[in-house]
Parts: sequence; structure tokens; C-alpha cells
Amino acid sequence: MSLLPFLSEAHSGMVQRVIEWTPPMAEYAFTTLNTHEKQRKFIQPTAEKYQRIMLAGEWRQPWPQCCIAFSTDQLLLNGQHTLWAVWKSGLTIKINTAWNLTNEDFLLFDNFKNRDLNQLAKQAGLSNTSIRNGIAKIVMGLDYGMGRLVQPTVEDTIRLTVDDVLMNSMVTYVVNVRNKMRVSMVALTYALYKIASVHGLDAACEFFNRVVNGNNLDSTDPRLHLNRFLSNRSIRTWEDRTQIIIGIIKAFNAWMVGTPVQVLSVRPSESMPDVVGAPLIRNRPRVAAKVRTS
Repeated sequence: MSLLPFLSEAHSGMVQRVIEWTPPMAEYAFTTLNTHEKQRKFIQPTAEKYQRIMLAGEWRQPWPQCCIAFSTDQLLLNGQHTLWAVWKSGLTIKINTAWNLTNEDFLLFDNFKNRDLNQLAKQAGLSNTSIRNGIAKIVMGLDYGMGRLVQPTVEDTIRLTVDDVLMNSMVTYVVNVRNKMRVSMVALTYALYKIASVHGLDAACEFFNRVVNGNNLDSTDPRLHLNRFLSNRSIRTWEDRTQIIIGIIKAFNAWMVGTPVQVLSVRPSESMPDVVGAPLIRNRPRVAAKVRTS
């Protein structure tokens, strides 16, 4: 007989009610049904704090912020600290519990949680979430003019890095070359995406493949100097990341027009260049033509 029979009840949607959790039930859920990649990192002091509250008889239900939640696949989505505390306390505790949650249910259900964007994006089924979230922030900050402090939502990340087929392909490419060069993958993806938007995915990849290789390049080849530029860049701040983007686009532009390069550098206050051959920025406001009247 299952230790958690309520998970097998037939329901058409999410179910939520108070369950009396025994230590064996909590141990089973924590050790067997736990899906750590969709939760916060397990923090021992937090779990021990919950255990002390339970042992002191001060646990109060319902505590929405400590709700136990399971997916439609009967995997634990939330509540690992609470379950550990029940298991180790040896007590039976009533806890607000929800199950049969879809990804969409959980995002709504868990909206008040103190989770970061990467955790929410993972819950939404995204891969390479750190890269995608960083790209979304740069696109919104630079392309949309919203500034460096903009905070994208999961919906922004999906719209900007998953729904866009070219961007999705660019993320895949950069992930595949990530071990060949130590560089900000967010900055690299964004810069190559800007290039690919004008010249196509193959041209962007062809350009950077030679940058990664760095061999048999002329001493004035922009790709050789971009390789050296990227190898010497630290990645600590928004400014560092922006300078990497500028450096990549500058090197590509020089390569496209055949300009020799002695040293590739980016000034602290340098503006973001357009990609050579770039069309007008989409959605840029235009001044209406004046109508001549006689």
C-alpha cells in the first residue's frame, strides 16, 4: 500500500487540503519523490529551524509558505525543508498540501515564493536558464532601452529566447562551444544573435568558429585579436558584459569589410555599434513625410 494514497486519487485538476504527515510519509516523500532541480537548494539550517518549531509545539497550520506540493507525475515540487523536519522530529504534523499540479499551476500557486528567476524558469521547463535569463535582461536593457536594472519575468525569457527560433538556435550553438573558450555565454549569445539577425546563423557561427580555433590566422585578422580580447576579459559587471558584446561586433564588422586590426580594444564609454549591413532597427519611430499643399 502506498504511503501517500492521496496522490493516486482521481482528480481532473489541482487538489489542495490539509494532510496529517507522519514521519514515514515525510521520509518517503523527501527521499524518493524529491525533484531537487525544480526546488531551491536544500539548506540544512532552514530545515533544522522548522524541526525546532515543531518540537516546541509552535507549528501553526495552515502555513501557506510551507505548503507541500506535488506534480501530476507525483514528484515533490515544494516543501522539502518541511518534510525533512517532520521526518526528523518524529512527530505527526498537519500541513497544507497540494497535488496534481501542472507546470502552469505551480507557477501560479508558487507566485509568492522567494524563488529566483532561474528556479522559476526551470519549473517552466526551460533549459540553460542562466543563459536565457541573462540574454532576456540584456535584450530588454539594451534593445528596449529599459536599462540595466530591468528584471525579466519567466514569460519575458520564453518570449525572447525560446519563442524566437534564431535566438533558440544561437543558445544551442553557444552551449556547444562553451568549453572551448572562457567567455560570458550571455554576452556571446547576444552578440552573435545580432550578427545572425543580419547575416544569418551560418555566417555568425562560421565567424566565431575561427575565433575559437585561433590558429592559422593572419597577424592582423580581427578574429585573432578577438580571441585575445576575450581571453583577457573579466566578467564581473554589466559594463564588462557590455564591453564584450561591443568587442565581438567590432571584430565582426572589421572582418566583414576587410579592415586589418593591430589591437582590439573597447573604451569604457564606447557606444554599442550596429552590425555592418544592419537594416533599420525594427519598431524605430519614423517621422511622417510632410504633405506638400498648394
